[in-house]
Amino acid sequence: MLYFLLSPTQLGPAFAPMDLAGVALACALASASKYALAWRGRHVFNPAAAGAFITGLTGLNIATCWAGTPAMLWLLVPGVLLVPYRTRKTLMAAVFVVVATAVVAAVQMRSGVDLGSAVWQILAQSPVLFFAGFMLTEPLTLPPRRWQQLAMAAVVGILLATPYNFGLVANSPELALLICNLLAFLAGQHGSVRLLFSHSRSLTPTTTEFVFRPQRPLRHAPGKYLELDPPHAKPDGRGRRRVFSLTSHPESKQVKIGVGTAGPVSAAKRKLLSLKPGEELTATTVAGDFVLPKRSDPVLLGAPGLHGRRRRTARPRGLGWTVTH
Repeated sequence: MLYFLLSPTQLGPAFAPMDLAGVALACALASASKYALAWRGRHVFNPAAAGAFITGLTGLNIATCWAGTPAMLWLLVPGVLLVPYRTRKTLMAAVFVVVATAVVAAVQMRSGVDLGSAVWQILAQSPVLFFAGFMLTEPLTLPPRRWQQLAMAAVVGILLATPYNFGLVANSPELALLICNLLAFLAGQHGSVRLLFSHSRSLTPTTTEFVFRPQRPLRHAPGKYLELDPPHAKPDGRGRRRVFSLTSHPESKQVKIGVGTAGPVSAAKRKLLSLKPGEELTATTVAGDFVLPKRSDPVLLGAPGLHGRRRRTARPRGLGWTVTH
């Protein structure tokens, strides 16, 4: 990310050693922020944004996001469309782009710039698209709920597009993102949690429940999911970190997850199935929107059911209904 945020250093007659020193400092600060600007094993701020912003305060190098230029659009736009789609953050990225574009266009139109020129400038000659695709949706610094993520996108867009200057600190994409990273951290599970494996049990022929003892209480609401980082040496294409449904009560001293274990299983699930009592895993995120509404009215939940006694192929039976209070 820093490669695209900081201006390239020319190796020739125009070589500027201080610019290169600024790039090196930004890289060092970005790496250090994962540990120095962290809480309980979880980094609070986007590392690239933190490195670029702090380096800018020193004057050695200033983030310009040279990728946000018309010449780079042919390469930038496909990535901006693909990354949010793959991470299921397309709506979040769209909210950020729309809000930032609207604010900048409103400010520039008051100065006499026509709407088309204002929109072109924000989309083709600014870091808005780059941040939407590659910086804003960084998963480890997002709040846990979808509405919180959309609110964060809107706030980052407003802070990025609104001009202000307080001495050394002025509006910048990096500062806007860092402010919202802090708010997102305060809204979610504060840091990672170490989990000691206790035991597992079969719930159905194709479902297994895994039980852990958390190093400290795990804050969650019924219906949320847990992101685990099973330490397997050869992760498959699904990635190393995986999410699983929490099945334990929020006040329970144990943490339980329900996992579908019908074959073929992924590398992460194979690691879970091979766990021995006392082995340690790391829970990095607690999130999810499948939670009960705050109102006290009865809620009707529907789930697909299966019938058949150990048949090799079971036919769907429709919906099974449960009333909960």
